Amino acid sequence: MKSTKSAVLLQLRARFPDVSLFIIERTDVILLMRIEVPADARGKGVGTAVMRELCAYADALKTRISLTPSVDFGGKRERLVRFYARFGFVEDASPHRNEDVNAMNRAPR
Repeated sequence: MKSTKSAVLLQLRARFPDVSLFIIERTDVILLMRIEVPADARGKGVGTAVMRELCAYADALKTRISLTPSVDFGGKRERLVRFYARFGFVEDASPHRNEDVNAMNRAPR
């Protein structure tokens, strides 16, 4: 029997089979490690739909989401930061954060 926590990844993969997703769920945070929308599907709302579902799931669990905008998958960092900010993500300004990681976090709604 699948756990409830793995259901969101399975659901997202079923609804968006061409999107590459890697999500790690912990008790206190959901880590979005990778979301890659195929180049021919970009700009069509696919990434927005995935993020809406992931955010709704996190909100239902009252869990924050953390991610690091990465240019490794074809996006520009500034554009990615703006994209995630639309969903309530803010950049980590903590003086203790890892300088090599530009983490963004979203508190549950």
